[in-house]
Amino acid sequence: MTAKKYFLYAFYSIALIAFNSFMSGMEGDKHLTLVLKNPNKALSNGRILATYFANKIPEIFQTSNGIPKNISANWRITVKACEAKYPFFLLDECPYGGAEDSCLLSRKNIPAFRGFFENVICTALSQKITDNSNKIINYVGFGSGKCFSDFRTIVKALHQHPQAKLNIHLIDQVFTPYTGPKDRVNTCETTNNDFSNPNNDFDTFVTQCTALLLSKQPNTSKDYNSFVFQTAYSFLAPFLLHESRFKQFLQGLSNNFPQAQLRLFIHSGYDTYLKNIATYNLGHADVIAASDILDGETEVHNHYKKLCVETFKYNKSLYNSLLTADKDKNIFLRFIGSASDLLALQANSFSSEELCSDLTAIKAYQKICEGISNSEDIIDELTQTQTS
Repeated sequence: MTAKKYFLYAFYSIALIAFNSFMSGMEGDKHLTLVLKNPNKALSNGRILATYFANKIPEIFQTSNGIPKNISANWRITVKACEAKYPFFLLDECPYGGAEDSCLLSRKNIPAFRGFFENVICTALSQKITDNSNKIINYVGFGSGKCFSDFRTIVKALHQHPQAKLNIHLIDQVFTPYTGPKDRVNTCETTNNDFSNPNNDFDTFVTQCTALLLSKQPNTSKDYNSFVFQTAYSFLAPFLLHESRFKQFLQGLSNNFPQAQLRLFIHSGYDTYLKNIATYNLGHADVIAASDILDGETEVHNHYKKLCVETFKYNKSLYNSLLTADKDKNIFLRFIGSASDLLALQANSFSSEELCSDLTAIKAYQKICEGISNSEDIIDELTQTQTS
């Protein structure tokens, strides 16, 4: 090959790579724009692929002969094929048995309220970033479910602050099939480097977890190999599904905001979250956001209150907000302003047009901050609570 031809070949190769990267970026921008501008359409697109993927899971295990490295490799291939069509297909909300149709807080039923809530949280998060430009800001999503609302909120904040430093903590009891096995390798962090890469460490991890599960069950199966396979399936399928969702969450942020410093941590409850941040010295929350918790769910409300109360001990400037509704179909932004009170701002008092405006979100944010600051002195009350 002559020098001229070599140069032309090299130039063509570089140009092709640059073009593919550009097109990939354009595709990424298109999908992220859909998430922000038309969330219901984004959710619909994702659910079609999520259903297809769920139907492929048994096939992934059957064709992998129960070998962890094969399962992981085939799983990743299938996920990547779906992500090529829509990269956030596992992010969702209101996913439980028709809840979207009956839930007062559903984006499908009354989209303005959820968008309003996300804008208020985004305003709070942006203000924290602005006021602490050199500090890592800790965001906590409580009751995150399939993470779609948290994802939208953080994307909005990063659009305003693309170089932000964020530790993102997502808390939900449904994450237990993921957090339990992760505890065995002493971490609650999900990184861009897949933990479940098809390698020897993952083989060892799966073998250990399967053995632990087997030790807790009586071996009543005549076919021991089948029994082991079913045990591995029951553990690996939900673990890999959660991990894939969290990867989409983190990669969707880091790919679109490469200058941001982002870390993602997953917890199965408020108590394990508090334990983990103490163990790994991660810092207490600056913003706590929770949605989809109806007033009748007393235990979940109590956990939310306990999380906020405990956080106020270490961070007096904590901002928290909870999107909820009562039995009379009134929709509120509730927040902890003291150790014992859930204060409220009635969202129904705003019109649908107002709910969509950034100015309304800022006013709501300021009103909630005022409610927090005007309540009883938090630290004194906490001290009294601890000693009583």
